[in-house]
Amino acid sequence: MGPQGATGAQGSQGLQGLQGPQGATGAQGPQGVAGPQGLQGATGATGATGAAGTLSGGSTSFLSKWTSGSTLGNSAIFDNGNIGVGTSSPGAKLDVAGDINASRISTAGGQVRRDFLVWNTASNGATPVHIKTNIPIKSNTMYRILVEGYNYGASTVINSDAVGYTYVNWACMGNNSVNNYASGVSISQYCSTDGFVVIRLDVASNYYMGFSASAWFTNPTGTGFNVSGTVYLQANNL
Repeated sequence: MGPQGATGAQGSQGLQGLQGPQGATGAQGPQGVAGPQGLQGATGATGATGAAGTLSGGSTSFLSKWTSGSTLGNSAIFDNGNIGVGTSSPGAKLDVAGDINASRISTAGGQVRRDFLVWNTASNGATPVHIKTNIPIKSNTMYRILVEGYNYGASTVINSDAVGYTYVNWACMGNNSVNNYASGVSISQYCSTDGFVVIRLDVASNYYMGFSASAWFTNPTGTGFNVSGTVYLQANNL
């Protein structure tokens, strides 16, 4: 056989064959970057206004109080610069129309305790009355104790007072004195064996006898003192 001849020129491209079947789906690519936030939507329409609450019955300068679950009216307190309780024309910084029940009434220069003790008895005799206070005899307290009342058995008023000073270095009160402004009792004072100020009332009769005791305190220690007392009916000192 002789040698192969040279390759002839390329012929023209044949017709495209038919499309082959679709290949399998590839793996999912990574998530793309988030797009910008969209514009805010328009504000919705305002809802209807609710019904107004009920306020009625109040008057100028009166502090209000609820007279029902939904209604305001006047309280008993009136304020026009002065405070009135039960009055609409207070004539002082505090003006109360009626009785006052208070455990303590304080003043600028001292402490006043009105009626810190109230006592009465129907005992038919003449036994001395002892008011044992809680004022220690070494408390640096300056005091005045006033006893007021009525002694029915002696048919007379009780109006007596005692003053004194319980200095810390003294064995008993000093600078002390007593006064009887009526003959209902004869007042004196002494120190109890356990170290407290005692007011003694000697009587001709304690049949239906009643009184109250009030106190005034005038020094810095006394102005903070919360006085109290206990009554004993006996012949001997405590």
